Amino acid sequence: MYLDYTETKNIQTDNRNFLIYKVSKYGFIQVCSFLEEYSILSRLSKDDENLRDTLYVCAPVIRNLKKYNGLTKMRNLMLAHVNRDKLGNFKPWWNELNGLRKPSTEKDINELYESLAFVIDMLSVRHKKEWDEAIPYLEKSVKDYMAEDAKVQFDKIEKEKSMREINQEVLKRMKEKNIQPLPRKK
Repeated sequence: MYLDYTETKNIQTDNRNFLIYKVSKYGFIQVCSFLEEYSILSRLSKDDENLRDTLYVCAPVIRNLKKYNGLTKMRNLMLAHVNRDKLGNFKPWWNELNGLRKPSTEKDINELYESLAFVIDMLSVRHKKEWDEAIPYLEKSVKDYMAEDAKVQFDKIEKEKSMREINQEVLKRMKEKNIQPLPRKK
């Protein structure tokens, strides 16, 4: 995530700020996911003293990340389910995030990514055996899934209508309801 962010900052284009904003949004979603997974890992550590020791060392870094108490609401209300709560009710993010700490500066963003990198490095070094077992399993699982899914997707695509057919159906329905075509954007 950090490398994506820094590479985007180096892009020289009129759309540079837009790209930085988009990459940062994705990064915030990933940070929230990481914190959720870390919480699960904490629960799993109750039977593993070595893992508890690792998490004990990482605790100040995680506590520091949690100072961004608006990050999860930001992810939910701004980035994932714009202005909607879990029940689908309108919750404007600008009201819900008022007064909460959010990563808003380059320093904040760097701090998020450096913190994640530290915790991930600590886990991968201290739990190398588990890490080394998990990575090939995950790679094989994903490879197997992709191979099987490619077949499934191909079969589904063969049965789908083309965009041309869909557009024709839309035009027919517009004519039925006497709805004028939308003006073309310039």
